[in-house]
Amino acid sequence: MKKNKSIYQKNSEWLMYVSLYLLVFTLPLTEAVKNLALILFLIIAFYSTYKKDITIKFDLINISILLMPVFIFIGSYFSIDPKNTLEGLDSIATMSILFIYVRELSWTEKQVKYLFLSMFSGFLITLGMGYYKYIMLHKTFLELNSVGHVNHSAIYMLFIFTISLSYFILSYRKLEKKYLLFIMLVNISAGISVFVTGSRATMYSLLGILVLFIIYSSLYLNKKILLSLGALFLIGGILLYFSMNSYTIYKFQEGIFYVSGREDIAIGFINSWLHHNKLFGIGLNNSSLIELTDYYANYSTERISHYSHAHNTFLTYLSERGIVGLGIYIIFIFSILVNLLKKFFLNPKNKFVVMGIFIWILNFIISFANTTFHHENAILMLIIWALAIGTTSNEKTKIH
Repeated sequence: MKKNKSIYQKNSEWLMYVSLYLLVFTLPLTEAVKNLALILFLIIAFYSTYKKDITIKFDLINISILLMPVFIFIGSYFSIDPKNTLEGLDSIATMSILFIYVRELSWTEKQVKYLFLSMFSGFLITLGMGYYKYIMLHKTFLELNSVGHVNHSAIYMLFIFTISLSYFILSYRKLEKKYLLFIMLVNISAGISVFVTGSRATMYSLLGILVLFIIYSSLYLNKKILLSLGALFLIGGILLYFSMNSYTIYKFQEGIFYVSGREDIAIGFINSWLHHNKLFGIGLNNSSLIELTDYYANYSTERISHYSHAHNTFLTYLSERGIVGLGIYIIFIFSILVNLLKKFFLNPKNKFVVMGIFIWILNFIISFANTTFHHENAILMLIIWALAIGTTSNEKTKIH
C-alpha cells in the first residue's frame, strides 16, 4: 500500500507541475488552454487534499485570500447586479485556491528552470504575435493576446521584465550560457515593449525598478553583476532608442502627474461607494453600470461617463467590494510583504523572494494608476508570491 501511495504521490505531483508549466506558458497566449490547465491543476490538488497528501495551512495569508471570494459572494446580495458579481466570482476563487496550492509544492532547481522556460517562451510567442498585429496589421496598440488592454499588457510585460532580471542576476552561475542568453532576450524584449505600449505608469515604474536593482546588486551581489547589468541596460537602451516612436515620446513627456481627467473618475467611484453599500460596495464587475456624471455637478468634458474600473486598484475595490473587500485585500498584500521581508533578511539572495518583493513594489505603485490585481497579472503575481513563500517554508524543497 505504501508503495502504491508513493507512486500516486509522484504522479499527481508531476501532473501538478506539468499543468502549472502549461498555465504559465498559455497565460498571455490563449484563454481556452489556460483555463484547462488551471482546472487540471485544481482537480489534482483537490484530490491530493482528499487523499491527505497535501495539507493546507491556515495562516493569515491563506485566510485573507480565501476571504476575498467569500465576502464578494456575501456582497452580491447588496450589489447593483448580483448576476455580474457572481459571474466574476469564479475567477477570484480559482486564483485564491491556485495560490494556496502552489505554496505547497516542493521544488527542485530543474523544475524551477522548466517553469521559467515555459513562462518566458509563452511570453515571447505572444509578444511576437502582438508585434505582428501591431506592425503588419496596423493595430493601434501593442497588446498581448489573452491579457488584452494595452495598460494591462504593459503591466504583464513589466512583471516579466522584473522576473527575468531577478532570475538572471541570481542564477547566472547555475545556468548554462544559452539559457542565460535566452533570459537576456526575454528581458530586453519585455523592457523595450513596455515603452512601445506608451503606458506611462509602467514606463516610469520600469526606470524606478532599474534603480532598485542597481542598489540591491551593489549591496548584496558581486560587482561583476553590476557590469553585466550595465551591459544589459546599454544594449536595451540602444535598441529602445531605435524603437521609440512619436506616441511613446509623447506619453513619456506627459510625466507622472498628468492625470488626464482621472480625478473626475476617482470622484465618481468614491461617491458611488458612499451612495451605495459602504460595507460591500456596488458589487464585483458592476463599475460599468455607474453613471459617473451623477456624482458631480461640473462635468464639462466629453469623456465617456462609464468605466469598467477606476484606473486605481484601491478605488476600484472600495467601490466594488466596499470597505470589507478593500480591507481584506490590504491585509493580504501586507501580510505577503511582511513574510517576504522576513525571508529577505534571512537570505537576501533567494531569487523568489527578491522577485516577490520587486513584484510587490510594482503592484503597489501601479495600483494608484491602474488595476493590477487583475486576471493574468494577478495569476502571475500570485504564482511568484506563492513560490517565494513556499520554497522558503517547505522542507521538501530542494533549492539552495
